[in-house]
Amino acid sequence: MFYSVGVGPIKNWIEKILVRVGCNLSDLITVRDKPSKELLLSLGVRKAPIIVSADPVFALQSINSKKAEEILRKEGVTIDRPLIGVSVRKTEWHQAEIIDDIAKLLDYAISRYRATIVFIPFGYDGKPTDLEVSKCAMNRMKEKQKVYLISGKYSPQEIMGIISQLDFLIGMRLHSLIMSATQGVPALAISYLPKVKDVLKQLGYKDSYIIESYPLFPNFDQMKKILDNVWQDKQEIKKEVNTKSKTIRTKALESSNLMSFQRFTEEINVSPKKLFIIYWLFAIALILLGFLQLYRSRLYHVLKVFNKK
Repeated sequence: MFYSVGVGPIKNWIEKILVRVGCNLSDLITVRDKPSKELLLSLGVRKAPIIVSADPVFALQSINSKKAEEILRKEGVTIDRPLIGVSVRKTEWHQAEIIDDIAKLLDYAISRYRATIVFIPFGYDGKPTDLEVSKCAMNRMKEKQKVYLISGKYSPQEIMGIISQLDFLIGMRLHSLIMSATQGVPALAISYLPKVKDVLKQLGYKDSYIIESYPLFPNFDQMKKILDNVWQDKQEIKKEVNTKSKTIRTKALESSNLMSFQRFTEEINVSPKKLFIIYWLFAIALILLGFLQLYRSRLYHVLKVFNKK
């Protein structure tokens, strides 16, 4: 079974073949959104039923407020309101001028709304990590005295608890935006892939509330205008998102119920042939991903050296 997967982007024929063969070996597939189902069908996935569900993070339970406050104190965060969380990540367009504009946007939020900024890293894999991108943005900010960084590694439940303490979120990571929705925290989304916008649309976000970073990243003035729109309408957004996130949470829970051994099947029988194909597909995928990661890592170091020059 493939559980609540978000499919795409799938860029080359090798990925298409692996996805088609692997998914057709499955007994059941649940996906996060309709575009994921449509993409699987277009790739020739026909043998397994595909059910549109929701991201499992919608069903996640946060730690309580007391524990979340303890984490913030441990990280040295002074809870001065309004408290704005920030989630940034590496993207294909990770460039110095874009980070500069994001830093300017956060400086603007501090001066315009008297806000305190808290960077909340999510991903710890790859290069650069969320922590490194966060530090990069922090170093380019002018109002550093009102900026904090969560440097420790925390569980998803703990991160959700941290987000529950915010008044506002500026997020790139999809899961940061989902967590803000479930915790009733209005957010400004930086959509770096279509899947981010798909979820935001499900939550009721208008186009004027979303910073779309593809195919071109907007400049500082454009981002500032969108931030002001979202900030002005944040109570309305909070009410709309709260209602819709509850409905989506129900779908996420239904997907987890499908994983129940008794409900899905009484007995799992995997033929030796099918098991052999699954093992080989897994091995091929690991090898390809290893080469891809090595290539990206080498490319990142080359670009880093080039930028220093």
